[in-house]
Amino acid sequence: MTGNNANMLPMTSKDISEILAEHVATEQYMKTLGPRRLSPSLRGLIWLLRLYVIFMLVAVVINVTHTLG
Repeated sequence: MTGNNANMLPMTSKDISEILAEHVATEQYMKTLGPRRLSPSLRGLIWLLRLYVIFMLVAVVINVTHTLG
């Protein structure tokens, strides 16, 4: 074996249980946070981007129909 993997020792069940305990603790912490509220200006920007995407889709469909027809 060559490279970085040559120096790695196999994980024991204690190592795995420690990693899983950290994972569970982090997951519980993330659940208590919940999603953050967006500011009104950011919500407005997201709606403008949605409208822009719809407008561009309509423009592409019209362009393709004119090109093929």
